Amino acid sequence: MPAEPRPGRGWLLRLVIAFAFAQGAVSMARPAVSYRALSLGADERAIGVIAGVYALLPLFAAVPLGRRTDHGRCAPLLPAGVLLIGGGCALSGTSGSLAALAAWSGVMGLGHLCFVIGAQSLVARQSVPAEQDRNFGHFTIGASLGQLVGPIAAGYLISERDGAMARTSALALLVSAAVAAVSLTSLWRIEHRRAAGSSRGAAPKVPVGSILRTRGVPAGIFISLAVLSATDILTAYLPVVGEHRGIAPPPREGAGRTRCCAKRAEGTRTRPRPAPSARCRRSRRARARRRRPAGCWWRRTSPRRSCPGRRRRPWRRRCAASRRPRPRP
Repeated sequence: MPAEPRPGRGWLLRLVIAFAFAQGAVSMARPAVSYRALSLGADERAIGVIAGVYALLPLFAAVPLGRRTDHGRCAPLLPAGVLLIGGGCALSGTSGSLAALAAWSGVMGLGHLCFVIGAQSLVARQSVPAEQDRNFGHFTIGASLGQLVGPIAAGYLISERDGAMARTSALALLVSAAVAAVSLTSLWRIEHRRAAGSSRGAAPKVPVGSILRTRGVPAGIFISLAVLSATDILTAYLPVVGEHRGIAPPPREGAGRTRCCAKRAEGTRTRPRPAPSARCRRSRRARARRRRPAGCWWRRTSPRRSCPGRRRRPWRRRCAASRRPRPRP
């Protein structure tokens, strides 16, 4: 019987691209949600509640989603996660109360969980055992790219000038929803039939308690808890710290740069020019003598023309620093 052809690596590249856009949307929306809450009058406690609600729905849905991927296909979780992320971002941008903002932030967190579970299951199924570590390493490149570009894009869009915090934070959330929608273009037929058929004969259900008692699982859970808690606190509370210390988001309009350039040019015009040195005057005179055309005997430093019998003054060009009027004796 001929061996089944192994799937290529194009699916991994498309998955990395999709994960980069999805993670970029989430990383862009998290600080934008904090700025949106600040514009709605939230304090530190409300910001913490909104950041906690982001992980509330994933807390209850993680185990059922994991069991679902063990006994079925994992590719449908990817577009479902993207739709939840995009919908949560867009509806967070249009919400006008803190309760609605927290609810849609939870929807965004659920979508992020769906996408991550589906993507990790896909990498585990479609990779041969000798390439799983390498493929997981390539898979995390998408997360790193999204975490790098997302906050930078949010900081570029959000501005506090003239009370525009509410409008610009809503704009950043809508843009993050559009960024999440871009990842749908890379998810078409990303799961192969052989990998989907091999998951139907899965092992029976394993209790959660036995999984937690497995060696190495509690330590891994604790490390993940510490890292993700620090990341979430930093992402949610950095806008609050900046707001209290007067560190506003940079303005994105070009008026500030134009005004700065105008002031710099004005300062350059009004700056006093230094007096010409003797070396500068001598060099200017020497160059003027060499460049003086024949018959131009009337170009002199004196406004009057020379007359016969009067010694001509040497013609010279004045340098820019010597054009000031000199006091007469």
